[in-house]
Amino acid sequence: GRGAKGSFHEVWRLQWQPEFAVSLIEASRFGGTVEAASTAKAIETARAATALPELSALVDRVLLASLPDAIPVVTRSLEDLTAVSADVSQLLESIPALANIFRYGNVRKTDASLVGHVLDSLVVRACVGLAGACGSLDDGAASLMHGRITNAHKALQLISKEEHRTLWVPALIRVASLQGAHGLVCGASARLLFDEAAEAPEDTAARMSRALSRGAEPAEAAAWLEGFLFASATVLIHDDRLWASLDSWMSALSDETFTQVLPFIRRALSTATLTERRELGGR
Repeated sequence: GRGAKGSFHEVWRLQWQPEFAVSLIEASRFGGTVEAASTAKAIETARAATALPELSALVDRVLLASLPDAIPVVTRSLEDLTAVSADVSQLLESIPALANIFRYGNVRKTDASLVGHVLDSLVVRACVGLAGACGSLDDGAASLMHGRITNAHKALQLISKEEHRTLWVPALIRVASLQGAHGLVCGASARLLFDEAAEAPEDTAARMSRALSRGAEPAEAAAWLEGFLFASATVLIHDDRLWASLDSWMSALSDETFTQVLPFIRRALSTATLTERRELGGR
C-alpha cells in the first residue's frame, strides 16, 4: 500500500462473489473452520506435491497464514523432496521463495529457522549441479536457465549469508568458463561475477574478449553479449576495456555477418534506457 511506514504493509479490498457459496461448500470437506480447512488442504497438497518450487511456495503461504499444525508436515515434505531431487532447475526455482521466508521471517512473525537448513541444502545441491545443467541448452532452455540463475542470485543477495556466497561464486565461475555452453548463460554469469566484484575487471574484460573473438560464432557471441548486458548497458560506458572488446568485435564483422547478427545485437541492447543508448551512440 502507498504511504506505508513499515516494511510489510498490505491494503485489502474484499468483495463477495455468488460462486463463493459453492466454493465454500466444496471446501467444507477439509474442515468446519477456515483454519482447520486450510490446514487440511495444505497438508494434502504437500503430500501430493512432486515439484520443489510448488512446495517452497506452499511453505511460504503456510508460514504467512500461521497454520501451526500444517507447518511441520509441509516443511518435512519439502525436506524429503529436497533430499532426493537432482533437478537443478527445480532447485534454483525453489530458492527465491525460501529466501523470502528467511529474510522477512521476523517482520511476518514467522519462524524462519524452520526453512534455514532446507535452504542451505538447496543452495549446496544447486551449486554442485549448476555447471552440468548449463552444458547443453538450446535457445529456449538457455533463456529459462538465465532467468533461474538471475532470480536465485537476487535471492541469495537478499539474505547475504557468506556460506552461500562461498559456494555460489565458484559455481558462477564454472558456468562463465564452460566451453561449448550457450552464450546467454555464460554471459549472464560473467556479468553477475562482475557486479559482485568477485573477479577483477581485467578478468571480465578477458572473458568478453574471448567470447567476442574473431573465431567465435557471431550468433553465439551476440548471445553472450545479450546475457552480459541483461541488467544494464551502463557498464560499457564506464569501462574502457569492455568497450574496446565490443568495438573490436563489431568492427571486424563483415557486412553480411553484421546483417545476420544485427537482430541479436538489437535484442542485447533492448533493455538499455534512452540515456544509455544516447551515451553509447555518442561514444
